Amino acid sequence: MTLVSIAALITVFLKTGFFINLPIYLIWLSFQKPNNEVFLYMVRGKFTYLNVLDLVSRIERETNQSLSFERKKIELFFNNCQKRNIPFKRYRPAIYRLLKKKAFGKNKLKSTLSRMPFYTKLVAFWDILIPLSLINLVVLAMAEDTEYLYAIFFGSLLGIIPAAFVWFICHMALNSLVKFITEMRIQKASSIPYRIAMAQFWAFFAGYFWRDIYWVDLRSYSPMGVYFGGYSTGWDSGSDFGGFDGGDFGGGGAGGDW
Repeated sequence: MTLVSIAALITVFLKTGFFINLPIYLIWLSFQKPNNEVFLYMVRGKFTYLNVLDLVSRIERETNQSLSFERKKIELFFNNCQKRNIPFKRYRPAIYRLLKKKAFGKNKLKSTLSRMPFYTKLVAFWDILIPLSLINLVVLAMAEDTEYLYAIFFGSLLGIIPAAFVWFICHMALNSLVKFITEMRIQKASSIPYRIAMAQFWAFFAGYFWRDIYWVDLRSYSPMGVYFGGYSTGWDSGSDFGGFDGGDFGGGGAGGDW
């Protein structure tokens, strides 16, 4: 077999295997136990000023950084609410957007890789290998009839278009399915592993290319706008979640507004 044939087989395997693996990964997530990592991404209990400060403290301890600027900004939000007599949750999107960028520390990729279980790492890197494998296939195919440096340059340019299209379909399938299941389980403790996975994927892609149900890009709800619109913002889902004691987010316990 030639290198092109091997590359073609690898490309086909990566894409078909990715879709075959999706339901397996989602089922695996459903068996993961809820853990306290979720409290780095969400307020514990009702969305109040004190609970937000508790979230800030948790992020500071976990990431070993000082969030004095964020504390002052949140205090300004709170004081403004007091003066204008408006609910503090009015600033929920802005506060979540502010704190999520800090929840993974200065190096989001390094932090999220240290938090990710092996299977989630595998899916994340599998996602990246899909477009790379297709670009590699085009480069190798062109290298058979031309110089290798020429093939690398023009093959990459030609391959990036179909690679981006194929990757977008695969990536959107993963993102949409995790998002859909999280929404279905949103008021149950079983949603926590999916929430954690979504936050980890968000950080893995540096805040781009990932539509989180809590952190969608408000500038555009179109698929292209959401995936390529830049940093996500805090989306007020309009729901309050309590603790996961007993599998219920309806109380004032550990769940919080997200």
